[in-house]
Amino acid sequence: MGAISDNISNVNTIGYKGTQVNFQTLVTSQVSSTEYSPGGVQSKPHAGIDVQGLLQATTSSTDIALSGQGFFIVNSSATPATEDGQFAYTRAGSFTPDKNGYLQNAAGFYLQGWPLTATDNSAAAAPGAETINGNTYMKAYETASGMHYVNQNIVSDTELQPLNVNAIGGTAQASTTISMAANLPSGDPIYSPTAAPSTTGGDGTYSTNVLLYDSLGNTHNAAFNWTKTATNDWNLAVTPPDGSAVATMTNYTTSVPPTNQVFSSAGQLNFNQLPPVGSYLSIGGVQVNFLNSSVAAVPADSDAVAASVGPPAVAASPAMINIDMKGMTTSSPSDMVKSLVSHLNAMASDPITYPVGAAALNGGLADGGSRFGQSA
Repeated sequence: MGAISDNISNVNTIGYKGTQVNFQTLVTSQVSSTEYSPGGVQSKPHAGIDVQGLLQATTSSTDIALSGQGFFIVNSSATPATEDGQFAYTRAGSFTPDKNGYLQNAAGFYLQGWPLTATDNSAAAAPGAETINGNTYMKAYETASGMHYVNQNIVSDTELQPLNVNAIGGTAQASTTISMAANLPSGDPIYSPTAAPSTTGGDGTYSTNVLLYDSLGNTHNAAFNWTKTATNDWNLAVTPPDGSAVATMTNYTTSVPPTNQVFSSAGQLNFNQLPPVGSYLSIGGVQVNFLNSSVAAVPADSDAVAASVGPPAVAASPAMINIDMKGMTTSSPSDMVKSLVSHLNAMASDPITYPVGAAALNGGLADGGSRFGQSA
């Protein structure tokens, strides 16, 4: 009768699976030859907490359910790492945030889970790797002493962390990668800047634009330009949006460990004023000097020269680009930028005169000089 009462009273209880009663024979022993020892059966109730129940739709975004085997891991404390708490298992998936954002069920227990972070492709990350929407994550979290890789076979406050919707709900993580699929026509001619326009619609060049959003929700455009250089051989160049630091194209591999290689990286320099006379910057392996011929003579651009004799040893000087800022005004750096672009293209396009500088600027690309340009 007690089991039947439990089943009736819990008909609307989340996670309740029903109780069955099994009866076992109670064998008695006569302790006295003159007195009777009564016997019968003994009830053994069995609660089906591990069986699959009916899945029901709810209107709460924090309600979850298990289909198949398994349990939710919960703890009597919201923060087991700082407070003593008891771990338990349940299949009841009705959780609501408490005043601090921790997910709590009707029994007062808090939901626990394994933290995920973007994989670092290390051997320690492989056992707990998860792929979600094409992105690979590992069960790990950062500590003061470094990365802690979670052992998902251990239930403890070191491996598990409480789920707090204030930490994950409403917060966005900036994207750092773009995946693109492209199908380029094999029948296009090899691109030639001097060739007449194609009458069939393809001239070996195509452009793909990707819409991006910055941290303030403003839209920007990244342009990907495809150029056919040989049969079944295309070059890809990317133009990052104004204000972006750098756009890097990587050849990803599926080998273990991965042998990903950067085959192109494009960035931009933004000048809002003239650099001070005597200052310099480095682009690749080329040093750019900002000088003024009204103060001192400006030497011609030069390539790297290594000193081969004489102690002490003198390291090779870098390839030099010297920008004469004589007559340039501080109201707009556009004249200086035009001069800088002209010098960069001249060095990148002349590997005979500037073998080291051209190699540094081109980065192994035959037409690396075309990467340098000026935008409004």
